[in-house]
Amino acid sequence: MLLKLVKYDLRSQRFLSSLLLLISLGGAVLSSILLQVLISTMESDENAFAAIAMLGSIMMLFFVILGTFLAASAVLLSVAIHYYKKTVSDEAYLTFTLPATAGQHLMSKMISGSVWMLLSSLVIVVDVIIIILPQIVITGDVSVAEIIEYLGFYFELVFASELTTVFALIGYGLNALAMLLSQLALLYLSLTVGGIVVNKCKALLGAGIYLGADMIVSLIMQVITSVCSVAFLSASYDAYMLFSTYLSAVLYTAFAITCYQITRHLLENKLNLA
Repeated sequence: MLLKLVKYDLRSQRFLSSLLLLISLGGAVLSSILLQVLISTMESDENAFAAIAMLGSIMMLFFVILGTFLAASAVLLSVAIHYYKKTVSDEAYLTFTLPATAGQHLMSKMISGSVWMLLSSLVIVVDVIIIILPQIVITGDVSVAEIIEYLGFYFELVFASELTTVFALIGYGLNALAMLLSQLALLYLSLTVGGIVVNKCKALLGAGIYLGADMIVSLIMQVITSVCSVAFLSASYDAYMLFSTYLSAVLYTAFAITCYQITRHLLENKLNLA
């Protein structure tokens, strides 16, 4: 049943999330073109037309780049809307008529939400490459072949290096994944609490709880990680970074599991959609 729920949740979010990601990629292409126009304008003779064109290009570039990254980041909003509509809103009672437990519904939302958030992060990386890489190649400072050669050399260097470097890269990846899962789990918990506490403005209260809790949790995690890792500074900076990265991953994972369990309990025992 869980697999069917995941497929349904992925399909339900497919249109809006895909649209946002495509807008983001399109914005990155447009940003790259505008950036090249801006560079060409700056290299041209100084006159009134060139100055006006340069100012216009700068303004357009700023708003297009802003919209590009906002579109990719808005996938989180799409995920939140889907969870709210299918789990907390007044029409969500239909969701719980299916032969599945509250835990299965929540796990399905966690999996589908994580997929879209990972895709959003990947698109942001691609956006940066689309915006920056053509300018490097066009200016002639670096060729495409040289970039590919450098990337190949970099990966060979990483995997041929000592274990500390490999462990650090693995730690960064695990920490990023743990932070993503904790952000998603906190979002779902906040929206669920908002749906339980009040009958009106549930989404608004849930969003407020999430924004406030996210800032507090991030600050607490940073303090705990720094305090617990400071002893490693006497050994070396690399040891400090390695320990703090893995500790952060463990803390965020524990926090995500805690939020998940609390949300599951609330969905099973406290949520009233009657």
